[in-house]
Amino acid sequence: MDNNQDFLRNYKRLEALLEEKYNLDSGSNNSSSIIRYYHELRKSYSVRDKQRAVKLDSCRTIRNMLSHEDVLDAITVSDEYIMFLSDEIKRIVNPITALQVAVKIDKAFTCSLDDEVRKVMEVMVKRGFSHVPVIDEQGYLIGVFSQKIVFHRLYAEGDIGSDEKAIIKTFEKYLPISAHISENYVFVSANETIDKITRVFEESRGQKNKIGLIFVTKEGKPAEKILGFITPYDLIYYH
Repeated sequence: MDNNQDFLRNYKRLEALLEEKYNLDSGSNNSSSIIRYYHELRKSYSVRDKQRAVKLDSCRTIRNMLSHEDVLDAITVSDEYIMFLSDEIKRIVNPITALQVAVKIDKAFTCSLDDEVRKVMEVMVKRGFSHVPVIDEQGYLIGVFSQKIVFHRLYAEGDIGSDEKAIIKTFEKYLPISAHISENYVFVSANETIDKITRVFEESRGQKNKIGLIFVTKEGKPAEKILGFITPYDLIYYH
């Protein structure tokens, strides 16, 4: 089978999968599912998704050209576009999950209640971290130490303490995620799709309370052990 036929076969397969994804009637509009997918990618938070949207639109143009018999034999679709459609099909059949994208908790920078505040803040400054999960010995979330809670305590108590050996526990009442007055924290299951997670971040844009982190647990419940977490930056260049 030549490249043009391979391309058309993949395009049709992608259309069918998208019709199923969006609960569209098969054949109601040959391009409606592709167009809907294109807009979804174009509005995504991810740079890669935006690039995929551009390529998908090119595929739609190519497909329309190949629908004319006098053009079918005049052009040959490159392997690049056939592979692109094949990859999109794989993404729908086997979607990228939260755990695949997340910073795994055993590799992430976290802290405990007994860690020294100054040392934690030094790492935050040097590595550009704005949030550090506070985890107990069993792997459960105690709360989040962030730049904002330092200011929150300063505002509420008039100081943040001058003891260089002060530990994270001194911020204990500000650590629970329910105590963060200007940020929200979301929990998702390990198998949640990256599309839905991206949408969660997108929907928080313009809101008064932005999402600080998305925590990944087995079933998406706060009472479970933390497997990892996702920041907006993790979505930009996910693989």
